[in-house]
Amino acid sequence: MGVNPAILIKKLRLDAEDGDLNAQKNLALLYYKGEDAGIEPDYIKSRKWALIAANRGNSEAQSVLGNLYREGLGGEQDFDKAIYWLEKAVAQGEFLAQIGLLMAKMRR
Repeated sequence: MGVNPAILIKKLRLDAEDGDLNAQKNLALLYYKGEDAGIEPDYIKSRKWALIAANRGNSEAQSVLGNLYREGLGGEQDFDKAIYWLEKAVAQGEFLAQIGLLMAKMRR
């Protein structure tokens, strides 16, 4: 039996608002992946939580944020910001961020 996404998001949001870094990162990922997580994607919310967690040094959030900027999802498309965040994620060992970084550099 799966977890109800609405209940999960409510709990994560409460924890994230209390400053829980993992909850902030997980909200960014859930809203980014959307349908893969059983919800509609919400790139504006993903960007909000990714920015908070990325600024706190979370490499997964940095990768998500970089890809949101690269793809122009949830706000402006900005390859310089994409490269900035993706480089931070790569420096911390986020392997998949390397792909986004390469794509951003090719399009800049």
